[in-house]
Amino acid sequence: MRNVRPVLCRGSRESARRIDEWQTIRKHLPSHDDIYAKPNAFNIDPNDKNQPPLQRTLAKYIDGVYSLRELTAKLMLPRFDVVAAMHQLLTENKIRRLSGGELLKVAQAHLNLQKLDSAFLILERAAQLEP
Repeated sequence: MRNVRPVLCRGSRESARRIDEWQTIRKHLPSHDDIYAKPNAFNIDPNDKNQPPLQRTLAKYIDGVYSLRELTAKLMLPRFDVVAAMHQLLTENKIRRLSGGELLKVAQAHLNLQKLDSAFLILERAAQLEP
């Protein structure tokens, strides 16, 4: 019995830490449907070995097209890991959330490519941001 107890405590501490971290992350990443892009003046180099591996991988897909939900599905990694990496990039000003007006341009690009389902979803998100 003694050997089990410390493991449970460690797991409880990890769970508590993640709960606290989720609360902080939700303040910056309120919706999994938000779409992010890299600022024009900044480029995340996917080959930069100083960058954490997950952030290097995300850099390939943060292009103003994929939502946070789509990125998580595409990478097939735990949601918490992807969201935590996105949060880190956002707080370092390496990425930014697109505004409603910018989303309208993305939706138009999807319409031009005959991606009607994704264009509709992006238009819905734009409408939520810009009343």
